[in-house]
Amino acid sequence: MAQSLGWAVRMAFAAVFATSAFGKLTARQAARDALLAFGIGERWVPATTWAVPVAEALVAAGLLLPVTGLSAAAAGILLLTVFTVAVAVQLLRGNHPSCACFGAADVAPIGPLTLVRNGALLALGCAAMATAIAYPRLPSPLPADRAALITVGIAVVTVQIWQGLALRRIRRAQATSIPAVALPSQLPVGTIAPEFELLASPGTPATLSGLLADGRPQVLLFLHHGCSPCRQVADEIGVWNRKLHGQADITVIGSGTLQDNALWAEEYGIARYLVQQYKEVAERYAIRGTPTGVKVGSDGRIATGLAIGSAAIRALLSESEHPGSEGLHIENRLHHS
Repeated sequence: MAQSLGWAVRMAFAAVFATSAFGKLTARQAARDALLAFGIGERWVPATTWAVPVAEALVAAGLLLPVTGLSAAAAGILLLTVFTVAVAVQLLRGNHPSCACFGAADVAPIGPLTLVRNGALLALGCAAMATAIAYPRLPSPLPADRAALITVGIAVVTVQIWQGLALRRIRRAQATSIPAVALPSQLPVGTIAPEFELLASPGTPATLSGLLADGRPQVLLFLHHGCSPCRQVADEIGVWNRKLHGQADITVIGSGTLQDNALWAEEYGIARYLVQQYKEVAERYAIRGTPTGVKVGSDGRIATGLAIGSAAIRALLSESEHPGSEGLHIENRLHHS
């Protein structure tokens, strides 16, 4: 009985790392965004995006074999400790990025419960290490059918948990976005722009209604500090602010930590920027990538289609500089950028 329980613990710990590796490998963009949000330098992100799930997969595989069970359990505990420290550091700084620990199915912002979850997983890891020490030949002493039954049972439970995470993400997206039928490639012109509340440059909340309080249209630019085309757009924002002469305001919406976005905004002289924790506002505006821009009229309604890419954004800003000018129809130029 004790050996069966020990094997179940080993398999459960292996399932955690196998699920995490699978999630990161199948949602590499979410994993990349999480690494950037946690302060990993852009030059190291491509390698780290592969290194972390590969290390997790090796831990999961190592826990299956008697000869590597102990070392794999120790490596798993080490990885979990590093992840937990990284989460704690972000929380102490007041940041709540998504860790995407299990891929796109797990994109909720980190919080105290993340530390509780990691603590439980560390306890599981310690139990797995203890069983590897007490029963170093597992699963050999167990009857083959019992070892297989335990392994299959853990796999089924893991799949159920994974499906639960995916379902929770779908429900969260439905709760924070417009109905799915209104999310084709972009929001229709004339519809009410989704309200939002995000951290602004001084670290205070800002809302769309607050931005529109001055009676000027808002050009919302969704940019990411790790995106090369976004840098080209950011480098021109100062010029466009002068050209607009109060015809419209430019507001940059980034993602990740407030600190990283503050450094980036300072580098490019961006006066007005907001920070979303993941992509919660981008999803509400049906935005799939960066750089993308959209204009919200002073009446709070979507005034243009999405301007996808730097060329389309320039056209959008040019139209805002000369509102009502003929020949500049943004919606007809979106897919030619």
